[in-house]
Amino acid sequence: MSDHLLGHRKPKEPGKVRGNPARALIEVAVLNVLQDQEPMHIEQLVRALPAYTWRQVFTAVDVLRKDAVLTVTQPDQLSYRIGLTRAGHC
Repeated sequence: MSDHLLGHRKPKEPGKVRGNPARALIEVAVLNVLQDQEPMHIEQLVRALPAYTWRQVFTAVDVLRKDAVLTVTQPDQLSYRIGLTRAGHC
């Protein structure tokens, strides 16, 4: 059975996102911040990227998590911590 049918996605290279250059720019911006300051809470990441909305940052984090570039953990009920996976480190 193929990975696609099992619900697995082959990780994409950061910045090469389904034909949407604006989305790719946000993903690269997220990775740049995390390379300097990771791991961090989602709120810190949003504040570090004032050119983007909370929703844009959240969407980029979600895509990068699904592509196995980021990890998202929930240290408590009210917060999420974002970090790079080994694949996300350059």
